[in-house]
Amino acid sequence: MVDRNAHLAAAAGLVDDFRRTGDLGLLDRAIAMFRAAADTGNLGTALLSRFEHSGRRADLDEGLSLLRQLAIHSGVTIDRLCWLAQAYEHRHRLDGAGADLDAAITLCRTGADRAGPADDLAMLRHVLGRCLRERYRADGRLADLDAAIVAQRAAADGHPLRAGLLVNLAEGLRAHVERCGDADSLREGIAAADEASAGLPATEALRADALHHAGVLRRYRYERTGAVADIEAAVRCLREAVTDPANAADRADSLGIALIRQFEVTGDDAPLAEAIEAQRHAVAATPSGDPNRPRRVTNLATALRDRYLHFADLPALREAVDLLRATDDPQCRSTLGIAAQDMWWRTRDAAWADEAVASARAAPEPDPVRARHTLANALRCRFAARGAPDDLRAAIDLLEQVLRDTAYGTQDHSRCLGNLGGAWLEAYQRFDDPAALDRAIAMLGRAVRADGVAAPQRAWYQQRWAQALGRQFDRTGDPAVLRRVTAAYAAAAANEATTPMTRLLAASDWADAAARSQDWATARAAAGLAIDLVPYVTSRRLARSDREYGLTRLSGVAADAAACALQTGAVEVALRWLEQGRGGAARADAGVPQ
Repeated sequence: MVDRNAHLAAAAGLVDDFRRTGDLGLLDRAIAMFRAAADTGNLGTALLSRFEHSGRRADLDEGLSLLRQLAIHSGVTIDRLCWLAQAYEHRHRLDGAGADLDAAITLCRTGADRAGPADDLAMLRHVLGRCLRERYRADGRLADLDAAIVAQRAAADGHPLRAGLLVNLAEGLRAHVERCGDADSLREGIAAADEASAGLPATEALRADALHHAGVLRRYRYERTGAVADIEAAVRCLREAVTDPANAADRADSLGIALIRQFEVTGDDAPLAEAIEAQRHAVAATPSGDPNRPRRVTNLATALRDRYLHFADLPALREAVDLLRATDDPQCRSTLGIAAQDMWWRTRDAAWADEAVASARAAPEPDPVRARHTLANALRCRFAARGAPDDLRAAIDLLEQVLRDTAYGTQDHSRCLGNLGGAWLEAYQRFDDPAALDRAIAMLGRAVRADGVAAPQRAWYQQRWAQALGRQFDRTGDPAVLRRVTAAYAAAAANEATTPMTRLLAASDWADAAARSQDWATARAAAGLAIDLVPYVTSRRLARSDREYGLTRLSGVAADAAACALQTGAVEVALRWLEQGRGGAARADAGVPQ
């Protein structure tokens, strides 16, 4: 007769061997032995282990049923309460039933209440934190997220498996930062993710999760503080995280966003090109119907639009528009409305302005303030295309509402100031109303001085403010106003974080403003900067049509620069600049090397 205890000990040994080797055959043999011995508890947990590795629904259903019967009729240990809670958690993830998640949370809390001094509650707290975070994702109750963080922090405290448990704490803290933006959670989350990645071997899958959280959290800190070291570290972490194939789409998406931020710092097209490839990978790895797909398509389209804005790459903008049109999801319509505005400004085809307004109006309103902002800019675009005064008036009304509803000191607030100032400047140019010009100058001046403005955006505000001040000088002839015009253009031209085209045009306008005040030395310096920037907007990396577009915007720059040089007696410099201007035209006209 077989000794039952020896039989069960042998089965338990097979389970241990399975956990060490991952050989499902060992677990199959253990399950058969537990079944033969009618060991309900160990059979239930072994079936759940097999479900976690094979995904067989029958194992989950039987394991949950066995452990539930054991809890009802015989009572269970803390360990088996934890297994039963995990079974409910698994079934929730398969079926989406909120009652299963509630049951798992109740079981974990019951186990914690019943625990004695000798019980190890780490795994129970770990499962409780995971389930609370899942319920937070479903219902958005901040109390659940706060409780999840408390449970995860306690689970990791002093535990031998602390490094792995810290990954879950970092994930909870990251969710808290995304919801509340608090600096304490950001700091603790980075520390937890760093400790986890340092404590896990390179072969451990959880290490890639830790690196992912470390990278995303550092990007958040960069966006808060502007510390370049943070965005550089974020990119390093995320590049390593994407080498693990698990969660490939999510990690590639995060890497792409971080690379865009790095590009905004450096202006180098290498991070932007890498970002676009990462976002392409994220979209390709996300199947149709996945709720994350529209967001990832939008991120790819935004990266392509950045390429257009910085390098006048029209095919990139067309690809962005095609992607957004092909994604039949309302989330993409707002971004399509923005890209359609770009197409209008580039092509001057009024149909794009009409599409911009239609897309902005059709977009859903998860954020009504931002939706009104997008619609206002689309209406400004259609006003430029069609000339209907009602569009401009409606745009100004919407922007005034947005300004009232946007928190002071945020990037959204400064962006609204800049756009509202631009709208008032357009109103002045259309209606010749001095009051409109005064409002334009006031709004654009506030945008220039606003806190939290990204450097490239500030250059745009400076340029528009200078344009508005220039109109005021035309009306008043006040030399003090002209000095402010010159200073604003000079600041925009010196801003190395903005696009080469923006800097070049600002430098050209700077030279013109200095010439108007007969300051020829300054005019020559400004013109020299404009000439130095010409190669960057006629690069052979761009399609021929895009280089030609760059030159149409630069018509006369070389001649104006040469005239400034001649005013200072620098004949040789004037001749060289004329030659450089002709050389730029020749480069733009040349075919793209094959």
